[in-house]
Amino acid sequence: DTSRCMVYMMPFPSKISRDAVVDAAVRLLPQTGLDGLTLRILAAELEVAPNALYNHVANRQALVEAISDRSALELRKRMLESVGRSQGLNSIRRAAMAYLRFATAEPALYDALMARRDV
Repeated sequence: DTSRCMVYMMPFPSKISRDAVVDAAVRLLPQTGLDGLTLRILAAELEVAPNALYNHVANRQALVEAISDRSALELRKRMLESVGRSQGLNSIRRAAMAYLRFATAEPALYDALMARRDV
């Protein structure tokens, strides 16, 4: 009679998440700029091996797109807050001013927003 042994493979718990990767990238942008942000620098910030990032982003361009998405959401939030309940021309002015404030206050995020290739 042969005994059977079942082996269950449990996934290794990830030390990071996609959100953590993008959060760290956004934090690094003011220091590195978009062109200076490498996966190696990001991995060092997160204290993981560079290859670990590929579980969360396919490549650097995918990271830039994720940062761009985050930037677009932040810009949208600021514009909506600025517009509030105003209407007509006043709402357009407020939205435009919020856009300009975002572009000047967050140049690295704005660059990421403009770097999007598929838009």
